[in-house]
Amino acid sequence: MNNMIGERLKKARLDAKLTQETLGMMVGVSSSAISQYENEERSPSLDVFLRIIDILHVTPEYVLGRDLSVTSDNTDYVIHLAKEDIKIINEIKKYNSLYRKLVMETEKVVSAWNKRIGKS
Repeated sequence: MNNMIGERLKKARLDAKLTQETLGMMVGVSSSAISQYENEERSPSLDVFLRIIDILHVTPEYVLGRDLSVTSDNTDYVIHLAKEDIKIINEIKKYNSLYRKLVMETEKVVSAWNKRIGKS
C-alpha cells in the first residue's frame, strides 16, 4: 500500500472518533487487521476497503491521495490529482520558461527528458 493510505485511514477513523476495535467490529475484521491496514503491514480486500470508507464517510479518492478534482471546461471528464501532483506542478511553475515550454511542447519536452535519463 501507499504510505498515505494507512495514514488517511487512521485520520478518518480518528476523525470519526472510532477505535480500531469498534471500526473492526463494524467492518467485520479484527482490530489487529485495522491496525495492520493503518501501519501499511497489510492491505484490505476491496470489499473491506469499501465497507471502511462507507463507515468513515470518506471517498476512495481521499484515501488514495487523489482528493483534488479538476473538471474540464466542457465537463466531459473529471481529473483527480494527488497533493503530490500539485506540489510538482507548483515547483515547475517557479521556472516560467520551463513551464511555458512544457505547456506548449509537452511531448517534445518529455521525449527529450526521457532520452536524457536513458529511457526510450
